[in-house]
Amino acid sequence: MNFIFYGFLLSFFGGFELGGVNIGPLISIGAYFLIQKGVLSLDRENPNFKKVPTLLYVLMGLSGLNFVLSILKLGDVAFFVSIALFIIDIIVIYNVIKGIQSYTDVLADKNQPVKLFKRWRMTYILAAILFVLSIVMVIAAIASVSWAAIYDFYLAIQTAAVLDQAALEAMLTNYMTILAPAFLILFLWAFAAIALGIWMLVLRIMFLVSMYRIQADYQVYLANPTPVETPTNIQ
Repeated sequence: MNFIFYGFLLSFFGGFELGGVNIGPLISIGAYFLIQKGVLSLDRENPNFKKVPTLLYVLMGLSGLNFVLSILKLGDVAFFVSIALFIIDIIVIYNVIKGIQSYTDVLADKNQPVKLFKRWRMTYILAAILFVLSIVMVIAAIASVSWAAIYDFYLAIQTAAVLDQAALEAMLTNYMTILAPAFLILFLWAFAAIALGIWMLVLRIMFLVSMYRIQADYQVYLANPTPVETPTNIQ
């Protein structure tokens, strides 16, 4: 169980660059390896855990491919690989968490597995909200601008060289007023994105806290087993 915690902890530090090279995929490979080691040390007959090992090998392979693609600057291909990674990662983590929940009875704090799942789920819900909100805000910003006014501004810029300083400042002030609604929308979007980002960061930290408490309780159980019926093949 502790290896699963270390895997989740390591994945928290993904996305770093070293010398202009994205080493996030290498960090992900290490995280998946630790989760794999943790899952294989638990009940291999657990229906959720049985789905995980093969998918983790796939994730490690795709992460390695993503690393190579980032070096070769093949961003278009890496984009589709990243989508596959994202989907499979969700499936894997879902099954790992559900497998962990089968050990609830041997934990001192039986609420932590439920909290673990809720915090993980809420992180992705917030990410989805941020994605949809970004699309809506971009459309709203574009719709708030008068394209006829923008075209007039473009034409005015062409003749800016013959305008005096006062006329040029008046023209810029006028068009800044026209663009004010778009700027306001972009400001609101930035504020919402920052707020949601902080919320997601807090949830990820709380997720790690729950996982730490689960693995700590499980280590206590292994040191002092109770007669409570538990999944088989516990190591």
